[in-house]
Amino acid sequence: MWRNSKDRFGTITKSFHWVMALLIMAMFGLGRYMTGLPPSRDLIYYYGLHKSFGILLIALIVMRIFWRKSNPAPKPLGDDARANRLAEIMHRILYLLMVLVPLLGWAGSSASGLGASFFNLLNMPNIAPENETLELLLFRIHEIAATLLVILALAHAGAALYRHFIKRDDTLRRMTIR
Repeated sequence: MWRNSKDRFGTITKSFHWVMALLIMAMFGLGRYMTGLPPSRDLIYYYGLHKSFGILLIALIVMRIFWRKSNPAPKPLGDDARANRLAEIMHRILYLLMVLVPLLGWAGSSASGLGASFFNLLNMPNIAPENETLELLLFRIHEIAATLLVILALAHAGAALYRHFIKRDDTLRRMTIR
């Protein structure tokens, strides 16, 4: 089943979910690792890789948003209106951060004057003026927003595990690929 049904998520939605979850966690780990390295060729390589996967994440989130607009999520499980509303708010914040974090990184790269390219195949246009103060501000906000994204993603995963093991509902099963 490619599309979502009223009860289950479809294969495309699940694929977006898990691919992006893995990429976001890997990007966060790479970002933390590379910012602790001294200047070197390796550092340049890691920054290029980080920027390329960030551009990929921008493309994926745009496609995911269009997919979600044309293919609504199944109805939430359970009758707890407050819990369902909280889950909806959490999803909106996660989507907002999935858009903002890579855009802030791209803007920071633009402000640095170094720009960004997609695996050295496509140079991205600069979206911020070259300015060192702006660069530092954008990268600081990028780091904070990325940390918040990972914390909220882990809370999201924790909520799914709670619903699976404690409440014993199908929330987690609906999002796993079989």
